[in-house]
Amino acid sequence: MLVLESHCHTLHSPDGHITPGALRLACRRSGVDAVAITDHDTIAGALEFQRIFARQPGPRILVGEELTLADGSHVIGLLLREALSARTLPEALDEIRAQGGLAVVPHPLRARDGAWARQPAAAELCPDAVEIFNPKCGREMNLHVRGLLPAAVRPWAGSDAHYAGDVGQARVVIAGADGTAEQHVRALFRGERTYRLLGAKQVPGAGGRQYLDHSPWARRLAPVPAWVRPFAWQAYAAFRNYWPQPRLDLESKYGG
Repeated sequence: MLVLESHCHTLHSPDGHITPGALRLACRRSGVDAVAITDHDTIAGALEFQRIFARQPGPRILVGEELTLADGSHVIGLLLREALSARTLPEALDEIRAQGGLAVVPHPLRARDGAWARQPAAAELCPDAVEIFNPKCGREMNLHVRGLLPAAVRPWAGSDAHYAGDVGQARVVIAGADGTAEQHVRALFRGERTYRLLGAKQVPGAGGRQYLDHSPWARRLAPVPAWVRPFAWQAYAAFRNYWPQPRLDLESKYGG
């Protein structure tokens, strides 16, 4: 069995705050075995974390990127070899697949950066997977995505983690005991593995979990000196005190 965190940002994202040490601790606490680093518009963070955890204990790292397209929407490339440069969703799907990667549409209905929200016709395109659960989106939005998912597309879940406290809020649990993390994921998409999606409990009407940077008091404190950023995950733990870590209660089985 492999427990995968499939959507995670590090200090290499403008709004990411996760350091290698923080990620190691978060994975240990949440039972995550592997992490897809999907920084905004770069694979530098994924490559750096991969090198670090090749030399010392920590989660297995998959190289990914959350690409910003010309219209402001996002698409994730997983298992990448090179950084992406496409400007439209069809171009991005072709570019990701040309290097043997997997294409995932994150938070598809979110107004500011969801591909389906920005381009209604994008739902007719077939990426490899679409996030039907993202804890940064409200319960109603996630359920709506599930109802729109094309039959040929894999249901997916990603924490959209920007802080250590986010890691494991959504998990892809892949059956099977042998092989690397990449082999597990590729076998899943070939239909050779069953998998479960676990998601943090969401309260109807409550909306999604906030980005710390988007909270009103955080805006009042901006700009924050650059040296503070590596310690932001500790501040975020305090921020979560009024919003406790919920139990994981969404469980769906797919594949096979």
